[in-house]
Amino acid sequence: MVMELSGRGQLLVFEGEVQSPIGFDSYSLFSLQKDWIEPGTDNLTTDMLLALLDDPLLEYSANPETWGLRSVARPVEIWLSDIGVRLVDLDYVDCRRLKGIPGNHWRTNSKMGDDNHEAFVALRERLQHTYDAFSVQQKSVATYLTNISSQFLLFSMCLAAGHCEARQYGEALAIRLTGGAKRSSRYKNLVNDVSRNAQRALDFIELSS
Repeated sequence: MVMELSGRGQLLVFEGEVQSPIGFDSYSLFSLQKDWIEPGTDNLTTDMLLALLDDPLLEYSANPETWGLRSVARPVEIWLSDIGVRLVDLDYVDCRRLKGIPGNHWRTNSKMGDDNHEAFVALRERLQHTYDAFSVQQKSVATYLTNISSQFLLFSMCLAAGHCEARQYGEALAIRLTGGAKRSSRYKNLVNDVSRNAQRALDFIELSS
């Protein structure tokens, strides 16, 4: 933590709290671990369902982002298969039968059918069980990355579980953030930036565990 903070400029501390530099590093993850993960008040412990319902890997619309994510989703698909579940299409999940969804949630009006309903229930239960079995460091990584990455829950958990490389995570999230514009300069820059953050997250898990 000291090396990371010192390498990013002047370290300012006020009343025991680091004021700057602010960004993604081991201190951010450690702070989340102490403030939210260890007390069990983080959102993936208390309400993983909402994050899962917003995960782009469960969207099957015909747009560049969807097809782009499909092209890089293999690490998540293999990991889910290893734990006995699979990706589903939320359009075929009857959200009215799911407990814990706010009445105004946009998914409650989906009327495409319920072919994937039981598979989604199994996915949700297995993910929660897997998350609960994570170390506090893995939980910190999964929660932090999910919350700063437009609800990229499945890829964030896959990374924390050790089934996804930093570069694979970076490519996937860059697709998500650019809407599938893989040839843009923004996409290329994001891949590098996100991959560095993902590697910091993996280092945090390894070193602190």
